[in-house]
Amino acid sequence: MFLRVRTPFPVVLYGLYLVALGLSFRCVSRVLKPFVDRSHVAVWGWV
Repeated sequence: MFLRVRTPFPVVLYGLYLVALGLSFRCVSRVLKPFVDRSHVAVWGWV
């Protein structure tokens, strides 16, 4: 059975903040790597 693990809301907000600063989706994905492992497509989906 597959259990979905949602990204914590503060991490999503921080990712959106980094995108607003002008970082690319791939770069934001790399910055968030120590906290959560999300792809650049996931970050794009947040926006």
